[in-house]
Amino acid sequence: MEWRHIPLMYVAGMIWMIVGGLEFLHMVAWYGLVGENHIVGLVVGCFPSGPAASWCPGLVSLLYLVAGYRTLTGRASDMQGCGIVSILLGLFQIFASLVYGLAGTNAQNGKVPGALFALSAVLGVFGTALAVAGAFALLSRSAYSGWLRSQRIARLRDRHTNGD
Repeated sequence: MEWRHIPLMYVAGMIWMIVGGLEFLHMVAWYGLVGENHIVGLVVGCFPSGPAASWCPGLVSLLYLVAGYRTLTGRASDMQGCGIVSILLGLFQIFASLVYGLAGTNAQNGKVPGALFALSAVLGVFGTALAVAGAFALLSRSAYSGWLRSQRIARLRDRHTNGD
């Protein structure tokens, strides 16, 4: 059995690669739209709102580009850690999107600025995608582990029969 026949794992890897790439663009867009400014209405210390806030999506993008690559190439050793971290980061991003959206609404007397609304919506979509990918990884963990085990046995058998 080829590991790509584990559809949920394949979809999780694809989601991680896509979200990783889009999070990088999110980092660039956030810095371009917010720049050195701080979002009015956020409680100081609650969430970063200036240029530091752009590095969070950058770190997430690196994490998920690596996780997606390792998953899609069959090099990930276990999916439990990736799945749990994906769900937790997804839920955090959903929460952050709500906080940024509500803070912008409060600061603008009930009207959300277009750029802030777009960034909040993007955060919410990415968070949902990461939570779904994490659930898929956890659901297909046993099938993926079985595939990895069969690959190790095949490699050992090949070494033994080839005399290496």
